[in-house]
Amino acid sequence: MISVIVPIYNIQEYIYDTLDSLIKQTYSDIEVLMIDDGSSDNSSEICKIFSKNDKRFIYYHKDNGGLSSARNLGLEKARGDFIFFLDGDDTIHPHLLEIMINKIGDSDIAYCNVEVVTNTLKTYLMNDDLRNNVATSIVTNIQMINRMYQANPLPYIVIWNKLYRYNIFNNISFPLNKLHEDEFVNYLIYDRAIEIKFIDFAGYYYLVRDNSITQSKMNIRRFDSLEALVLRQHYFEEKGYNELCKKNIDLIIYNFKERCKFAINFSRNERLEVKKKRKLIMGIVFESKRSTIKQKIKCILVVNYFKIFKGF
Repeated sequence: MISVIVPIYNIQEYIYDTLDSLIKQTYSDIEVLMIDDGSSDNSSEICKIFSKNDKRFIYYHKDNGGLSSARNLGLEKARGDFIFFLDGDDTIHPHLLEIMINKIGDSDIAYCNVEVVTNTLKTYLMNDDLRNNVATSIVTNIQMINRMYQANPLPYIVIWNKLYRYNIFNNISFPLNKLHEDEFVNYLIYDRAIEIKFIDFAGYYYLVRDNSITQSKMNIRRFDSLEALVLRQHYFEEKGYNELCKKNIDLIIYNFKERCKFAINFSRNERLEVKKKRKLIMGIVFESKRSTIKQKIKCILVVNYFKIFKGF
């Protein structure tokens, strides 16, 4: 059985389409864990309609604690051998779960391509050729982590668009009160996988909306991604992943630069927090045995630029 974990918070305009895309799945051995993270709109009423009409849909209500706490509760309640995360404003192709469960084989993770959409209305191509003839390829754990650093990293840095064996989450949970929570755990999960299966099919539809968390304006919490990268750096250093260490240092410097670039009208306390981040990345870059002279110079230039011109 596949346990589909759907975190929900004040998305009454979208949650029906999300859950309806699960009703339409051609693979039926699923449970849908609808985790309501304290919604104050009509999201809960919509969820209750689905749970009343289909016993596979199970509704849980909790006090608001954020996306990570909702996902963690889903993992705690899951009874399936496989886990699939679906954000409450996204949708999936009707064949997706069937294709994934049929193609995963002995792999620990299967993942598909992502299509970015601006509305939830989607015309689906459905036929037996699509189900049976989707191309697949094997990816190693290190290859998967490396793909997080390519030009279009979206399918690799997110936790959704993937089918996981449940036991790969043993002793792994999502960090509470963080943005970019996926980036705190994805590399840990990938590194555990003996084999990963790529399914060449864009079956996950990622909805971009103006008021979503990821599209919200820059604030100090957006620097959480920098914290995730620092933890990743420590992990790579311990594992001896030298090339990944170098790539990650480049991303740490770039991440700090981009966050500072759009940090406008920060309060005094927020500026103090940015200064702490600045000291953190300086320490990482200059203490790492894997960082290059070029990276150290780049770090100095970036840090000093924002120190002089933005007071960071």
